[in-house]
This record gives sequence, C-alpha cells and structure tokens, in this order.
Amino acid sequence: MLSTCRIDKAGIGGPLVDFDGNFVGMNCSRTRMKKTHYVRREQILQFLRYHRMVRVRPKEEIDDAEEAGIESEMRQLFCSIPGGKRKIHFLETTFIDNIWSKLPKGIASKMSPSVVSLASFNGVAKFFACTGVFIKCNACSATILTSASLVRVSGDAHRINDNLRIEVCLPNEFRVVGILSRYNLHYNIALVDIMGYWGPREIKISRHQVTSCNKVIAVGRLFTHHNIMAAKGKMLIGKRSKLDCIELCVSSCKITKAGIGGPLIDTGGNFLGMNFYHEEETPFPPRDVIHCLLLNLNNGW
Repeated sequence: MLSTCRIDKAGIGGPLVDFDGNFVGMNCSRTRMKKTHYVRREQILQFLRYHRMVRVRPKEEIDDAEEAGIESEMRQLFCSIPGGKRKIHFLETTFIDNIWSKLPKGIASKMSPSVVSLASFNGVAKFFACTGVFIKCNACSATILTSASLVRVSGDAHRINDNLRIEVCLPNEFRVVGILSRYNLHYNIALVDIMGYWGPREIKISRHQVTSCNKVIAVGRLFTHHNIMAAKGKMLIGKRSKLDCIELCVSSCKITKAGIGGPLIDTGGNFLGMNFYHEEETPFPPRDVIHCLLLNLNNGW
C-alpha cells in the first residue's frame, strides 16, 4: 500500500500510525513520487502467526480449524522444499509423572518466571526444542542458559549449525528471537541472549558443590503449548553417567528431551544443575562446574 508521508531511508522499518496512535503498518521504502510504501497491519499479523514468532491474540480467540489450517499449510510448504522429508514436530511429549501442579506454591512461583522454552528452526522446520533458565538480566536484555544441542549439528559433536534461527518462548507466552552468544560443545552448554524483555527472574548459580540431596526436581517447559513441567527423583550419589563426561552427576528424575537444558532444583528451589537426557537416567552438570564455565566466558570459552 502507499501513503503520502514523505520519509528518508532512516524511516524505513518504522511504524505508520493513525492520529489516535494505532498501528497501521510498517514503512518500507520511498518512491519517485515522494510517497511511501507500507505493509498493512493485517499482513504483518498473518506473517507473525504463520511463523509463530509471537502470539498476537489470546489463545482462546484462535479458532481450532484456523489453527489446524496454518499447520497444514506449513507442512505443505515444507514438503515442497527439495529434500524436505523430515517430519515437523508440532507437539512435544510431557514429562513422565508430571508433578508440577503438586509442588508447593513457593517453588512454583519462584521457578515459573525463570524457566523458558527454546527452539531452533531450519526454515519452517523445527530442528530442536529444549528448556533454559535466565541467568543474567539487564534493563532490557537477558541471557539464558541452555543446552548446546539446540544448535549442534546432528551426528557431529564438534560443530554447530550456523544457519538455524532461534526462538524463545517466554513465561508470558510471547515468542522472541534469540541470539547464540557463547557455547561449549564439550560440556553441551550454550548461552542465548534476548532483547526487549523486562520481566525475567534470574537463577542464582552457586559455586558450592552439590554433595548430597535426597529429593530433587527436574523442571522443563514445552515450546508449543508453553506448559511448565516437573519430575521428582533423587540424586544418585557416586553413580557415573553413561554420557562421555566424568564431571556429570546423575538423578533418577524421568524426563523427556523437551526437558534438556532445564534446571534441576532441590525442594527449596535452589539450583543444583542443568538436565541432560538419557533413557535410563537424567545426567546433569552440577552447579559448581557450570559456575566455573561461566566465570571463563571472557577467556575464550
């Protein structure tokens, strides 16, 4: 569409509003007629919903048939891409014996604003989905601790995929773009930055070792449905993880891959480590190992 507003190149990408301040569209470019092309609000909303970049309407207002139609269109689009035969996963599996609703309110209220879900995408295809926690919050930005599996090349433990797009589903159910900041593939840890979010609650990671803890809780959040989940268990003192890292500890919590990168906490809500996944157990790097890694961020980590 065209408006008669006259802008220069610095205004490209800015909002076009009416006299009441309502958003009408986004300014795109000038023309020789000194008019301004703009993208209409309806098309922008359609684009955001189609790519699930942000929830633009309350979930209860979205018609089920319309939602199913969007997913069907996305499947058809992906199947039309050459070589695009990989299945798109729209649903994640919930934790085995999810106990989130049974947790004390103090723990639930403490953890819910701190735990997010993340997903990486190759085009419209979801590559990997996992959980993360806020560990650093500034005035309008935040850093999330998560698993490097989010960006690791499938079948190659030593490379990341630079072509992936990262999205973060926040506790308020809005989605924002995430930027990979740092990572360590040996410890399977990554940091993702987001901008423009003022409501996070960061997790405090102590440098003290986890010596023993009878009852522990693994926490995760689903990307598609935003549900926060928890599984209880106990720390298996002295047991070695079957994954290739001698510094990993093990808990008996039963989680799914959606919980990778999520926090392992005690019954007081204190951070003990970050959950990985194995069919028989839940390995995790303990908090003192993570604390040491975070301290070395400025030394080429």
